[in-house]
Amino acid sequence: MSIDQPVSSKSSLMQSFRGVNARIWQLLLVLILLIGGLAMISHHASRGTVSVTGSATVTAVPDTASFQVGINTNGATPGAALSANNTRIALVQSALLSGGVAKKDIQTSNLSVNPTTNSAGTITGYYATDTLSVTMPNSSKVGTVIDSAVRAGGTGAQLSGISFTLSHNGAALKMARSQALQNALSIAQSLGTTGKFHVGKIKRLTDNESQNTPTPIMYGSVATDSMKTSVPIQSGTESVNVQVNVVYYINN
Repeated sequence: MSIDQPVSSKSSLMQSFRGVNARIWQLLLVLILLIGGLAMISHHASRGTVSVTGSATVTAVPDTASFQVGINTNGATPGAALSANNTRIALVQSALLSGGVAKKDIQTSNLSVNPTTNSAGTITGYYATDTLSVTMPNSSKVGTVIDSAVRAGGTGAQLSGISFTLSHNGAALKMARSQALQNALSIAQSLGTTGKFHVGKIKRLTDNESQNTPTPIMYGSVATDSMKTSVPIQSGTESVNVQVNVVYYINN
């Protein structure tokens, strides 16, 4: 009769118990980690936010000037009217080129030949129209160039559509964005002081941009024999506006 059998059974039972305990502790550890992770996620998701709008405006001198010079010429026939008009428009173009305007910045924007009639509807002649659209860098030369071009066109030459724009607005836009964002942060921090919370990192940011083109001030739009000096023009300044909508996290 052997007495080892009960000892062996008892040893196996103890080993099984230890294995079950180890697995239970492993499961408990996993549950603890999961619960902790869910708590952290829940805490992060429940963080408050504050939404503010900041704005800024930066002014700059326009760097580009645009205008149109038009010529109208009468003639007994369509060909005669067009030929005479071509001669005059060529003089205008020559004056523009001499004033420093690049050829690529001169464009024909309107060319037509139409009949003229009397009260009875009878054709009495023809008139040709040609308009040049001009773009040039904004400088003190703009008035002189316009004066020379209109003079070259002769009596009746017309100046129209003058405008000034800020074509290269990168520096002004960068400055306006920075100032608008600083304005938004300042507003958020002011709210934080009142509401007793700290402004955290940015959650979301959007911006809107716009430019206000100045209305040019000019004198003299039709060439006359009495024009003796360059056309006085004030280009003013152009405003670059930026508005940012920012959502900040709240740090309690």
